[in-house]
Amino acid sequence: MPTTLSNSLRVAIEIRGLNRDGVPADIPTIVARLQPGMPKPVVLHALDELTDWMVVDGYYDAVGKNRAGYCYEITDEAVSMVDDLAAQYRAGTVMYG
Repeated sequence: MPTTLSNSLRVAIEIRGLNRDGVPADIPTIVARLQPGMPKPVVLHALDELTDWMVVDGYYDAVGKNRAGYCYEITDEAVSMVDDLAAQYRAGTVMYG
């Protein structure tokens, strides 16, 4: 049976995907990509945990036309861990849910 990912690690995988795609990983974008399975308060709590664990860094950046927002990026130290989890998630050896 596959291992289950925590909410925080599922958010980290989503942030990493956004980072790789060159899309600003701001809160509205993260929430939109994870709904309906993960409500906004859960995403916000996960972001707090990931920040505390030093898995993500945050910064202000342009996120749309004439709009700035707080964006997240996976830290250099955590990239390989999150990439490994993402590969396992895609392979079905870990799941969210």
